[in-house]
Amino acid sequence: STIDILADGFPKIIQDDAEHVINYKDRHFTTKGTSGLVQLFSKNSIELIYKGSGLSRIEPPVKVSALIAPEGIGNGCAFSYDGTYLAVAHDVSPYITVYKRTGDAFAKVSALTALGNTGLGCAFSYDGTYLAVAHITTPFITVYKRTGDAFAKVSALTAPEGTGQSCAFSYDGTYLAVAHDVSPYITVYKRTGDAFAKVSALTALGNTGLGCAFSYDGTYLAVAHITTPFITVYKRTGDAFAKVSALTAPEGTGQSCAFSYDGTYLAVAHDVSPYITVYKRTGDAFAKVSALTALGNTGLGCAFSYDGTYLAVAHITTPFITVYKRTGDAFAKVSALTAPEGTGQSCAFSYDGTYLAVAHDVSPYITVYKRTGDAFAKVSILTAPEGTGLGCAFSYDGTYLAVAHPTSPFITVYKTKESADKVWIASKFETMNPADPSDGDAGDLIYRFV
Repeated sequence: STIDILADGFPKIIQDDAEHVINYKDRHFTTKGTSGLVQLFSKNSIELIYKGSGLSRIEPPVKVSALIAPEGIGNGCAFSYDGTYLAVAHDVSPYITVYKRTGDAFAKVSALTALGNTGLGCAFSYDGTYLAVAHITTPFITVYKRTGDAFAKVSALTAPEGTGQSCAFSYDGTYLAVAHDVSPYITVYKRTGDAFAKVSALTALGNTGLGCAFSYDGTYLAVAHITTPFITVYKRTGDAFAKVSALTAPEGTGQSCAFSYDGTYLAVAHDVSPYITVYKRTGDAFAKVSALTALGNTGLGCAFSYDGTYLAVAHITTPFITVYKRTGDAFAKVSALTAPEGTGQSCAFSYDGTYLAVAHDVSPYITVYKRTGDAFAKVSILTAPEGTGLGCAFSYDGTYLAVAHPTSPFITVYKTKESADKVWIASKFETMNPADPSDGDAGDLIYRFV
């Protein structure tokens, strides 16, 4: 809607979700969250993200200075929740490498005691104290505790029965799940202090667990796996994990799974049409929602936006990434995104839902889209990392994007250049915090209210 406000300078506001066009004269207004009433915002609550009569976009994401390479192919990566540490699981000793971020610089911390073999996946506890790595060769899962910048192995966990494929912490850091390739195919540990002890064995899956995810409240654990029913959910009561009633199976092997943050929806990417299936949870029952319009081929990775409105799926065959918008319980494809250059291996949303990253297997190996309303547009092409993007992750505040890949330096980090601290713009105003242009300048401004 367009609102004309009779005030000094006669500013005009065009409301468009979280972005606003203002013909300004010293004052800044918004109607966001006020049911149509006009609210004056202080200038330290806004960021200038476009400037000028041509509405020049701020600069696209750029590589930060090259990180010192880990020793081998990056198979998975994870940021600590506060964005300070970045871990990379890889295929050459020590098989796990951690970087500490200072400003935009990422420096290796002291080498961690090596794992026994290739690290396949890694995860931080939400408080950043523990780092878990799923890997080849016994004990198949290893946990490090962080003290300052030092990461030391905790006492060896009793090994799961086979190679750890992936791992996930519950939000409170009490439980650690490991999906693996020997029965029972999923193992859960409970943390007491620094000790991780197996809980009672979970009822076995039918075959190898490939991906696992906790619901945000830690009540449910989902595992995507080989052989029907391809997805299994356990409910936690105390320290016991019991299978809920079997879900109606998706059409093929579950490659990965993701909960919406409120725990209402569970998505499973799989290898038979429609290649993505969504379940809605009511109590302990998970029921398929109406079938989503099929992808072109196997779904490899999936992710919900934090507010649960959008579901992204990385997949084989063009357009390699597909986004669905949820309205009630219905998921409808948004307009097709301009395809990345190759098969989408994994995907991740920034916490605020503004950016969607896709790791893929053809240069530039990583593609980022910016969401405006329901439209996802490619940002300017990122300087390519050196090889196929296998996994990607945003820092919690959306400032940094990490990509794991199979060619040196094996991990690449990009800065989105839209942090709350500083904003880069394509104009004579090189930096503004807060945006505070002088009176009399010509042209439109677009602000994001933060």
